[in-house]
Amino acid sequence: MSKQDLIDMLNYLIDQIVFASDCLLAYNSIYLCSQKYNYAMNQAPGFFIVVSHSLPQTLMMTLARLYDVNSNDITLARLVQKSAYYAETESDTESRPYISNLLEWFSHKKEELAQVIEKLRDRRRKMYAHNDKIFASIKQFGIDSSLYISPSDAGALISVASTLCNGLLSQLGEDVMVPFSQNSSDLANLLSKIPAE
Repeated sequence: MSKQDLIDMLNYLIDQIVFASDCLLAYNSIYLCSQKYNYAMNQAPGFFIVVSHSLPQTLMMTLARLYDVNSNDITLARLVQKSAYYAETESDTESRPYISNLLEWFSHKKEELAQVIEKLRDRRRKMYAHNDKIFASIKQFGIDSSLYISPSDAGALISVASTLCNGLLSQLGEDVMVPFSQNSSDLANLLSKIPAE
């Protein structure tokens, strides 16, 4: 894999990480705003119900794609594989130890988050990709507690992926990317403009 191919893969993955981060920020924003801007949110309750249920699903599917173990797809697993090869064959001697240490750090972080990643895979397989009958009895988008992934766990997955990708980008001489968009406070800004009764 050439340096440019690795940079292209990193940029693709960073876009996915930014999207996941934005989904998490929007999800958290809805719940933070629900108390302060309850009147404004009640002006479009259907919209907020759909969005508050869609955001976690979108976030989890994005994270599931990032942390998928299939190394033939564009995943963090493939990135690690290609980065290790690049470090051994094409990188300069100064960046080799940094890349090796970063990949080792990522491996340890994945072990720390192994239960969360396994829940993510199960959630994708059992709830999003298939209609497993065990979940058919759960009412109104409820999540089986064995598959629950907290916002803080999702944030940890995003943070680890971002650190890995940005660390690799910096060693390839590229600019580091911000792990979230500049529009993360859009909802609060919008809702604050709607006058209360």
